[in-house]
Amino acid sequence: MKRLCVIVMLTILNLYPAINPDILKGLDKRKTDQKRVYVPYIENRVHRAGLFWVNLSNTGWFGEPWTGAVDACTGETAPGGEMPGGSGIDYLWVAALWFGGYLHSESVTVNDVPATIFQGPLVSTAMDGAWLYSNELMPYYFENDPSGITQGRIRETSMIEGRLNCLFEEVYDPKATAYEQMNTGFTDKGTNHQTWDIFENREHIPLGIEVKQTSYAWPYDYAKKFIIVDYTIYNRNSDKKDIYDFFM
Repeated sequence: MKRLCVIVMLTILNLYPAINPDILKGLDKRKTDQKRVYVPYIENRVHRAGLFWVNLSNTGWFGEPWTGAVDACTGETAPGGEMPGGSGIDYLWVAALWFGGYLHSESVTVNDVPATIFQGPLVSTAMDGAWLYSNELMPYYFENDPSGITQGRIRETSMIEGRLNCLFEEVYDPKATAYEQMNTGFTDKGTNHQTWDIFENREHIPLGIEVKQTSYAWPYDYAKKFIIVDYTIYNRNSDKKDIYDFFM
């Protein structure tokens, strides 16, 4: 899109060599004022180190809710949550995160008494059912990584030196704490994708949260039947507003 804009501008200049310079200044200002638009890079991976195989996404849900998600290791439709892995016995359709709360709006005085008006409740969902597929958590618009190309990708690591994953990538990381570890992140701040709320008839209103997700799996007898998922949640509201009565 950036290249296209440049080509269009060059065409205008060639067609109108005597164009008013004030108009050009206005075009430059409008281009500067526009917020850069990003597209989320959505992906999924399957934990398969133990007996419990689980598909995870970088959009806040686990499973395989009829999205046609492909297992990168096999090229086939990913399992939702198989036990034992490879048996075809699937126990999970989808498990999705929901976040909610009120945003501080403004301070007012009612009958000479100071009071606060709150906006909400506002809810951000990874998925709210097969009939809507409302995905309000996406891997982009991080405060330090708007495109999400670093914080939003799924990165596999391992505590085992020399280990290669199914894609023949070397995944050893001295900071990893599991045999198979998946690291990713997402936010509720993006509205470039489809976010229409049919219940309130409006587009998504972000709370302004960022989530760091790390999941762990092991092949050992004492740990092969479960997967641990750790979440770190940050309030990165662009207006620096607090979130009240926050829930996850």
